[in-house]
Amino acid sequence: MTTLHTPMRPRWICAGCAQDWPCPTRRGQLTAEYDRAQVCLSLVMASYFVEASEDLCDVPAGELYLRFLGWLRSARIGGCLRHHDPPQRLRPLPPSRDRSAY
Repeated sequence: MTTLHTPMRPRWICAGCAQDWPCPTRRGQLTAEYDRAQVCLSLVMASYFVEASEDLCDVPAGELYLRFLGWLRSARIGGCLRHHDPPQRLRPLPPSRDRSAY
């Protein structure tokens, strides 16, 4: 029997393993499904990000970004995407002293 790793809304929990969706298994599945179609996968995940933002308004946007989109860039190896562990939290950039760039 195949376990479906689909999101259960409105909490966006995986129906297959009860982890935050997309779980590591689903990320691997999506990577395989969209092999050589990175832009398409990014657009699909961006649409999920928007939907999840509406449902999970108590979760900071940065956390949702990492969960839904942050793993895409860090998984790119040799022009392809591959399954990996969830990304680490981003550190804020140090404040800039030169404001003329803005």
